Amino acid sequence: MSAIVLLILVTVLYAGYNVFVKAATDSALDTATSTILATIALQATALMVSFCFAAMLLFKGDAQLSPGNTSLAWAATAGLCIGIGEIAYFYLFRGSASDPGMAASVAIPVVVSGALAISVVAGLVFFKESLNTGQILGLLLALAGVGTLAFSSVR
Repeated sequence: MSAIVLLILVTVLYAGYNVFVKAATDSALDTATSTILATIALQATALMVSFCFAAMLLFKGDAQLSPGNTSLAWAATAGLCIGIGEIAYFYLFRGSASDPGMAASVAIPVVVSGALAISVVAGLVFFKESLNTGQILGLLLALAGVGTLAFSSVR
């Protein structure tokens, strides 16, 4: 699979993740005091998909599944971030008694663009990556656009 096709697939799947978290939150019963079971369902489904993919790789017989302890530690740290992030995401959309929650059309772009900015900084600082002028311009335009979207929705 070419890198661009894979990039498009990952983008569409992450967009689906964002949209379906919002849909799960909106469809939660008003009597529910927490959406934690929706978060658990999300994680359990992701785990099942990963197990099925690992089984497929093992069945093919051409995979070394152990990436090493350091890689597993970083993956577990990423899992910690996404687990806490998912719980917070559900609450962001759900709101509280004093806050009605945030619209998907604002929250998702802000979260995704914020993650984009943090990821670019992490790439520069921790992974010693570099940006060209076009990438810097694209990043600034994306942040300006999402900033406009976020601040124009504040009442």
